Amino acid sequence: MNVEFVVNAEHRGSVDQLLAGSPTRVRVYALNIHDVQLVKTSLKLRLIQLLKMECEVTVAFGESLWNRETGKPKDENSAQLIKFLMELQTNNARVWYVPNPLLHAKVLYIEEPAEDGSESIRALVTSANFTERALCGANFELGVVFHDLDLYSHLKERVEKFTDGVLGAGRSLEDVVQTV
Repeated sequence: MNVEFVVNAEHRGSVDQLLAGSPTRVRVYALNIHDVQLVKTSLKLRLIQLLKMECEVTVAFGESLWNRETGKPKDENSAQLIKFLMELQTNNARVWYVPNPLLHAKVLYIEEPAEDGSESIRALVTSANFTERALCGANFELGVVFHDLDLYSHLKERVEKFTDGVLGAGRSLEDVVQTV
């Protein structure tokens, strides 16, 4: 197993590198997910490219974006984030809001074909949200990137179990927008 530590601004390059190639499945979990600028493109544009390549993309977030009294976005940043997430959903991404229990994990999980024809998993597990501030190094952040995991079946099983829990506790973005 190849493991690499990622510190502060190194996160941006790691996310860009993990999303390169031709993954078959991408999962992004974080409290906050924004359309951040990566090294080669933006997160939104890259995820939409992958969706057009028939990659399965799931995005789950925990940040509350709506003012409960008015049913409208809390602020301009929230409005931009809703627009970003709805555009992903329009392109067939599964987008989930997980408010309770609050989704606080920060994970980028990638499945892709390996050179020998089997599947390979790469993952970033980090303290950093997928926001400009966190990925550019404005915060003190630490993450671990796993390349070519030998624990594939065990890790995949754990991620699937975690995903089932997250999606079971959450609601699709479309359902949330319709109820606010």
